[in-house]
Amino acid sequence: MDEPALVRQLVRRSLAWGGPLDAEEIVVTNSCTEALGLCLRAVTRPGDTVAVESPAYYLMLQLLETLGLRALEIPSDPRTGMSVEALDVAARDGRVAACLLVPNASNPLGSLMPEPKKRLLAALTATRGVALIEDDIYGDLCFDNQRP
Repeated sequence: MDEPALVRQLVRRSLAWGGPLDAEEIVVTNSCTEALGLCLRAVTRPGDTVAVESPAYYLMLQLLETLGLRALEIPSDPRTGMSVEALDVAARDGRVAACLLVPNASNPLGSLMPEPKKRLLAALTATRGVALIEDDIYGDLCFDNQRP
């Protein structure tokens, strides 16, 4: 889908996110589910294990099933999100191919992962070779002075 006006607006918005994007880095999809599916297809194969928050949004679980992937539920705190410690233990054996989560205004808990915990999560997944897929669909809905 080629939507130059939309891509320009996304590039402008990305300046406020602290990580400006290049127009060539943006792929416009028909839905968030399609975007997550593309990400998962890029980094996993059928039968791979994907770590998800527990509880998880049911469409994420449905998508994993459709792609032939195994969901590994990682406990989540209603305030701070996914347990990085539990993910660390789960990913030690090298069988977790990806981690799919909603760290900002997670659905269904509404949790907001603190920035230091996000950095710890990013470092852990990089060290373990686990692809990190962030669904930030609700980031603009957080009740704070600035977007997480």
